[in-house]
Amino acid sequence: MFGKVTYVTNGVLSNGDPFSAEADFTMGSNFIQLTVTNLIVNPKDITQNIDGISFALPETFASNVASVSSFTGTDRTAIKLNTAGGWTDSSDTTNNWALTNTGSIFNLTATNNLGTKFSIVGGPSTSNNEYTQANDTIKGINFHDDFLAVTATWTFNVPGVTAVDETALSNVNFSFGTTSSVQILGWDPPNDTPEPFSLALVGSGLIFLALRYKLRH
Repeated sequence: MFGKVTYVTNGVLSNGDPFSAEADFTMGSNFIQLTVTNLIVNPKDITQNIDGISFALPETFASNVASVSSFTGTDRTAIKLNTAGGWTDSSDTTNNWALTNTGSIFNLTATNNLGTKFSIVGGPSTSNNEYTQANDTIKGINFHDDFLAVTATWTFNVPGVTAVDETALSNVNFSFGTTSSVQILGWDPPNDTPEPFSLALVGSGLIFLALRYKLRH
């Protein structure tokens, strides 16, 4: 038996750039599978990249009990402006994000990498398969290459986790950008709502979030 839950958020960062992201959790006996997707299309700036996610489970665990057992993603480098298919992709099974936990709080982050490499970049324009507005933080060979392209999946070994733990998953937070100064975006939805719903939240008085939450078995 597996438990599954999906979180989706979108809004506007303090610099005016939009963000949109999805996290899909699947839980079973002693494991969590997490897929993180950057839903932004044709991004402008690296501040729109996902570089971290955190969440809370109902139990209290020993510190750093969790470990990454597998990773799948696609590296994307050398993005060219106004060029259909203008980038280089390669499959990646080497995890470059750090997983830690303190008690019930779990953190998965790319920010331990030099220059915050391997943040998740959104896809190109759907109309012409081009990045048409990327600035120097995304296009070309830059300090932040490699990126992860659009989506990435991790499987965590977490002794004691069960399928039903997803019903009490809470405090899900994404982080965007490349520095600790970028605001953390998060929410704590009620767990007794089995159908999609939406909330408006304020992050440090600057960011409004719209949330859709799904619980399915």
